[in-house]
Amino acid sequence: MTCRPFTLTHKQLVAHKTWELTLQSKDDKPYVFTPGQHADLILSNGQSRTFSFARAPQPTSNSVSFIFRESASPFKQAIITDSSTASLLISSPIGYFRFPTNQDIPVVLLAGGVGIAPFRSMIEAEQENNANRAVTLFYSNPTRSDIAYFEELEQRHHASPQFTFVPTLTQETPSSWPYVTGRITSEVIRQYAPNFTTSIYYIAGPSDFVHAMLKTLHTLSVDDLQVKVEDFGDY
Repeated sequence: MTCRPFTLTHKQLVAHKTWELTLQSKDDKPYVFTPGQHADLILSNGQSRTFSFARAPQPTSNSVSFIFRESASPFKQAIITDSSTASLLISSPIGYFRFPTNQDIPVVLLAGGVGIAPFRSMIEAEQENNANRAVTLFYSNPTRSDIAYFEELEQRHHASPQFTFVPTLTQETPSSWPYVTGRITSEVIRQYAPNFTTSIYYIAGPSDFVHAMLKTLHTLSVDDLQVKVEDFGDY
């Protein structure tokens, strides 16, 4: 596995207990990847985790971004407390989470929690390239404070008629909430994704969320060949 040295230059909370990391390559060369891909982040103590890139690649930039949900794991605590982060390695990019080359094919994105990471990268790249593809993003979280990049995604939704943003809350119902409450059901998908029978589906998030979404798509008679999955396990 080929790895390159990086430095952690910035970290910030982008939602409740959700951190965004920005890392810069030490060799001052752009890190080339495709939106939707992921890589291994390796700490100086040898611990590693796999994360999806949370930003679209920039041809002239040598920085990358990841997000993760805070937990008691030694790996995440090392990042939060800045221990074992003096020298970091990032593996070569892997993964085939990519939009169809044919822009006439609509896509539906089903994200749970930090599963938003690859989709943010893909959506950002689509809009930067002025793509004309119909993209519907369903983004499930327990509460409003758990939604990463809410304002950014809402702004993209208002700026592009081709992009529909449908955030859902499963554990609270704010009085002024204009979107969906409850889980992403087949009825919700039918309502907000009128081309649901011909769309390509992408699912990313914790294992329980991924399995629930697969069952929901089966109730809609979506063919398995129309579904692509990235299971984030328990983190």
